Amino acid sequence: MTHIDVQEWFDYKDGNLYWKKSPAKQVKESSQAGSMNAYGYVRVTFRKKEYMLHRLIWLWHKKELIEGMQIDHINQCKTDNRIENLRQVSPSENKLNNKAKYVSYSTKSKKWVAYGPAIKRVYHYIGMFQTKQEAEKAVKMYCSS
Repeated sequence: MTHIDVQEWFDYKDGNLYWKKSPAKQVKESSQAGSMNAYGYVRVTFRKKEYMLHRLIWLWHKKELIEGMQIDHINQCKTDNRIENLRQVSPSENKLNNKAKYVSYSTKSKKWVAYGPAIKRVYHYIGMFQTKQEAEKAVKMYCSS
């Protein structure tokens, strides 16, 4: 789908898209487009194809999606699709925004383990911590340096 299609078929308001014209009998003009998928993202079906709402919103505003790049939710909230909360980034930059997944609990040592993001599929070991909050803080410091 091109930005011309997106602007022709949708209106944008506050992180949502609304149909300018009805794409099917069961969809009313001016109704909100999209529904949530199993992963917590909003998706829109158009001409028998599914699109992620955040990608359509990016296209509506910025007019292009660079191949190989991803649209990241800055605040990590998958349903917050306001353009101010979206940015186009590389896959590795997108991973940096998900610091929570770089912390795990070790039942053997009974401590929280912190890792840096994977580079060429190898995670950087940061250390072990007494609390989850300390581990998350260490990941945040590592990622911002």
